Amino acid sequence: MNEDQLYKSCLEALEQGNFELAKKNYEEILEFFPNIKNINYLMGIALVEHNQPQKALIAFKRALVVDTDFEAKVCFQIAVIYLEAEVFDKAIKYLKKALKIDPDYFDAQYNLAKILSISGLTNAAIEAYKRALEIDPKDEETYVNLGVEYSNNLEVEKAKDLYEKALEINPCSYLAYTNLGVEYQDAGNIEEAISYHKKSLECNSFYSLAWYNLACAYALNEEINKSLQALKKAIKLDEENKEYAKNDPELDILVGNPVFEDLIN
Repeated sequence: MNEDQLYKSCLEALEQGNFELAKKNYEEILEFFPNIKNINYLMGIALVEHNQPQKALIAFKRALVVDTDFEAKVCFQIAVIYLEAEVFDKAIKYLKKALKIDPDYFDAQYNLAKILSISGLTNAAIEAYKRALEIDPKDEETYVNLGVEYSNNLEVEKAKDLYEKALEINPCSYLAYTNLGVEYQDAGNIEEAISYHKKSLECNSFYSLAWYNLACAYALNEEINKSLQALKKAIKLDEENKEYAKNDPELDILVGNPVFEDLIN
């Protein structure tokens, strides 16, 4: 096949989901026509989808050389691969490159904030999430995540305001309800905390953390049976909650209870 035929064959194979044929065509392109544009990025996406991140990384880096139309998107995809591999310095490098090309690239800005948060750089994460909200002021998760950063910074009222803003956008934001519940729980307002945990579970009954937090709130309120019932559901949804429960001071009232001991052992 000539250059045009090979390109079209590879493109059609990708569109039809025939990954093996697309991969074969792509290898021939690299051997005979390495400067063909617009195929490296698309093949990189396909390689990611087929769980071949290292090969995808090579394709994306080739794309940076020849597929200039996709430059911001390519940088973002490279960053995502590094993020998932927890190579945060390189992920940040490519996210910043993407944002230099397109300052309003929301996904790049959001993920930059996310990495800064994971790295414990709270103040930098706050500024990055603020910038993400300038790009998209209607993104519910950004309000929630920015609220978490303010909470980590002990600015609780700012955190609560942001969770409320998330609920204005999505009245069934279970993450916002859960985080509000935690804030009230930490402040000793247990009845209010229980109310928010219940609202979270009305929105998502499979959210194990909400069940766990509800169990803790009930325990603090000395409602033993309700606490045990909530904890049982939390553990059923996520076995890791067993380990949390073993050393959680909020559950101290349950220690020695045979049902509790059976749940955590």
